[in-house]
Amino acid sequence: MVACAAAAAVVLGAPLVGDLRNALLLAAPRYYVLAISAGVIAGAVAVLVACLRAIREDRARRMGILASSVALALVSFAALRSGNPNVDAVEAFHFVEYGVLALLFFPFGQTGARWEAYLQAGLATTAVGIADEWFQWFVPGRAGEWHDVLFDLLATVCGLLLCLALDTRAGLKTGNHADRRQGRGVRLGLATAAVVLFLGAFFATLHLGHAIRDPEIGVFRSRFSDARLQELGAERHREWGGGPPPVRGRYDREDQYEAEALWHVRRRNFGMDKDRNGDPAELDIAWRENQILERHFTAVLDAGHRLAPEQLADVDGRRAHGTAPFESDAEALPIYTWSPIVFWAIVGGLAAVAIVAGAVLDRSRRM
Repeated sequence: MVACAAAAAVVLGAPLVGDLRNALLLAAPRYYVLAISAGVIAGAVAVLVACLRAIREDRARRMGILASSVALALVSFAALRSGNPNVDAVEAFHFVEYGVLALLFFPFGQTGARWEAYLQAGLATTAVGIADEWFQWFVPGRAGEWHDVLFDLLATVCGLLLCLALDTRAGLKTGNHADRRQGRGVRLGLATAAVVLFLGAFFATLHLGHAIRDPEIGVFRSRFSDARLQELGAERHREWGGGPPPVRGRYDREDQYEAEALWHVRRRNFGMDKDRNGDPAELDIAWRENQILERHFTAVLDAGHRLAPEQLADVDGRRAHGTAPFESDAEALPIYTWSPIVFWAIVGGLAAVAIVAGAVLDRSRRM
């Protein structure tokens, strides 16, 4: 119950945590990274001290496992960090957050094979990580993606190493005959298949999309097809009446059509920024991005992001007028144009393998 309550707080509290972080960033921008980093270090130290206090025997081996958990966290963070200190400070907290969740979900008193307990805790914590990032994708002001889920998975592995350091069970106990009758293998297989399908649905929602090819502009990627973009644009024109979109609450659903349009607005404005010193190549990109907006996201342009005719004329006069095929790099998260049929065949195959493996395990135990 404590683990489930903590998981619910992690997932449903995401918008509020985002507000707190933004408030801290606005109030003390110079100390934002320091404050977040101090919280991460304090949390990590608290968890490690609690684990060390619980270790009474076989201290050298088990403290070595704790050290390996810390080492994995440091190496993983170094490999996956974005390079943006504000983002990286927050990502580092995942190792504390999901390490604690793994400890809470781990069934220390459960009988049966030890690997089953680790699989159960790993599946539960992984499901929370997927739900957390998926929920962030749906609400305004937050962003979830596969990169963040990978952070959560590595943090879960670190948490399972903490569980290994604290786990003193001897393995199979007298209850294993009851375990055989209960079909635990099938249940574990079904649970694994459910998490695999959950992860596949998350990935498909956020990262599978289309390459929109416009012969007059070039190529850009979107989660929507060309026809669907036109439908959504017409809907937004009717809903917004040519003005700005309505203000959305913290738990409203984010408008992904608007979010994608803003990718291209930001990339256009970046190319036109004075810091680019009027680079003709960057102005070419800005021109193409504005064409994408004019052709596919006019509702968002009419909501306050349209350039004045004078600005367009200035950009057109100073850009490179390159003839190379244009491919937009505006998307804020990766979009893959894989075949959905192939993707789901692979995901479904992995889920089926998990179920079959569970059934085979139960059958081998009965023999």
